[in-house]
Amino acid sequence: MDRLESIGMPGNLRVVLDVEPVAGGPICSALAYMKSRRLAHPVHSAYLRVYEDRRFIPFDRRDQDARSLA
Repeated sequence: MDRLESIGMPGNLRVVLDVEPVAGGPICSALAYMKSRRLAHPVHSAYLRVYEDRRFIPFDRRDQDARSLA
């Protein structure tokens, strides 16, 4: 995952967050991958209703899109 998220390159960060389950239970740790504001363009400050990044191919379309690129 670090390689995919370019950890080690300037502006790419991995942080450990404490996460409290909504349904209750013990707090656990989770990794979060972040980018500096200068790399995150456009900057999103809220949840996205639809994720439309042309670099991302949804799992259910990967074989289909790979064939169309060949």
